[in-house]
Amino acid sequence: TTIDNYAEFFSQLQEEDVVVVAGGDGSIHNVVNGVKQSKGRPTLGFLPYGTVNDVCRTLNVPKKLDKAIDVILRGETIKYDIMQEDDNYMVYTFAGGMFVSTSFKTSTTFKRLFGKIAYFITGAKQLFSMRTLPLTVHIDGQRHHGRYIMMMVLNSASAAGFRINKARDI
Repeated sequence: TTIDNYAEFFSQLQEEDVVVVAGGDGSIHNVVNGVKQSKGRPTLGFLPYGTVNDVCRTLNVPKKLDKAIDVILRGETIKYDIMQEDDNYMVYTFAGGMFVSTSFKTSTTFKRLFGKIAYFITGAKQLFSMRTLPLTVHIDGQRHHGRYIMMMVLNSASAAGFRINKARDI
């Protein structure tokens, strides 16, 4: 079925509901933000249809559709922390600076043709316009300030398809 009013859909979600997201990291981000606007906290299931699927990789969602569906049908769940910045919720990364806009600037057609290599090509173009941004981070009572080309807080085993954290217990 088609949903004409997403806000109404999310507002009606209950604890016992299950919402299945077929898409990539961006789709998961959008659904999580919708769910966070609701009163209920339904269970989310993921079918990895994106280009890179960092969130699904972190959650150990099987790459094969039939196996991912089996996980949902068996009711297997894990708890996963998300991050918040004002009214926006981030599922696996909060970033700023260089390469952050790459996923938005890479067209769907380009991704379909070249897969995750499309991100590398789009990102490489940004190398010619590098700028730094001021950043202050407070960690354990210490203040770190400097100028950086990129800042990232990651709640994932991978970003942009690169495995960063080999630990399985994210």
